[in-house]
Amino acid sequence: MIYITNGLNGTKKNNSQNEVLCYTIREIESVLECLNNNKDIYDVIMTVYGGRYRKNEKEELIKLINSYGIKKNNKLEANNIVKEFKFCYVNNSLLDAINSIFICLNNNQNIILLGNNESGLTQIAEWCAEYFNNKNGEKDGILDICYCTKNLECNELIGHKN
Repeated sequence: MIYITNGLNGTKKNNSQNEVLCYTIREIESVLECLNNNKDIYDVIMTVYGGRYRKNEKEELIKLINSYGIKKNNKLEANNIVKEFKFCYVNNSLLDAINSIFICLNNNQNIILLGNNESGLTQIAEWCAEYFNNKNGEKDGILDICYCTKNLECNELIGHKN
């Protein structure tokens, strides 16, 4: 399932700044599965863990990863995928997103795409779903896309603990 959300930035206030991030066994298993399948370690870490952090925290994570000699790759696979998308303007943000999307899809993980209205998220989700389905021989649309609005609460998507 691919979730598309528009305009969630700052519309609902919460105490996430002081929140402790927890990682599930499923997420750790996902990382191990990706590494076992020879996926790039930088991409796997940034896909599974990096998406949870704000810009400054993400930059710290990147510094930590780099301190171990792990460098960002050149996204050759993402470049090949994007060539299949008609009328697509390619930039580094798109390549990073495509790379993460396909790491998740190949690992049976759901995806949430966040961005502003009219930023092309729906088109990217549709292209990725079509490409992934065609690559895997699915003609009946194996992937679902859920469109969300700025009024959607995070716990409505993933639940919450009382």
